[in-house]
Amino acid sequence: MLHKEALTLRQVGHPDRPSSLNNLATTLHARFQRRGSDKDLDEAIVLGREALTLCPVGHLDRPGSLNNLANILHERFRHRGSDKDLDEAIVLHREGLILRPVGHPDRPKSLNNLAAMLHRRFEHRGSNKDLDEAIVLGREALTLCPVGHLDRPESLNNLANTLHERFRHRGGDKDLDEAIVLHREGLILRPVGHPNRPKSLNNLANTLHARFQRRGSDKDLDEACYD
Repeated sequence: MLHKEALTLRQVGHPDRPSSLNNLATTLHARFQRRGSDKDLDEAIVLGREALTLCPVGHLDRPGSLNNLANILHERFRHRGSDKDLDEAIVLHREGLILRPVGHPDRPKSLNNLAAMLHRRFEHRGSNKDLDEAIVLGREALTLCPVGHLDRPESLNNLANTLHERFRHRGGDKDLDEAIVLHREGLILRPVGHPNRPKSLNNLANTLHARFQRRGSDKDLDEACYD
């Protein structure tokens, strides 16, 4: 593998070793997603840990290394269900968010990543605190992605899904109504031909169906069937 050879040529102490470690880890992660080999996933995490160690606080590549390792740990959690991996991923994303303060171009991405992990942990353990924090973070991410921002559609979708989850958990009509408003906007931003339009259609239809079950409006049911 080319990345393995590059890493061999960048021994400990080489300034580009963290980059090679992260590149190889990312590629192994991709191969795991393609073929499902536990060995690739575990090796990717070992490499990601070394990369992070070589990017101490203040290093320009630390935020990226934090994000990479957190995403791979999350992948292993999804594959094996270890709470330890999920908890560590959340810790890493929290630090990554601190290193991307207000005004940083990647702050919305970090907010959405942390919100997604907290949502996942809520699904796994049922902590209201995780769910509420995920919504707070999702709101901030959406605020930082105004109309025209490339990440606005995904931020709309993420926040809407989390609000729908809280509705299902607590039954707040306000959460469900807001989720529908957000999904409607997201659908507009994914016109016919957009690769993610089917996902937006499905999400909006599901929330409309949930509101029909809650309130019995034929209008919501008809729209869900149409969409």
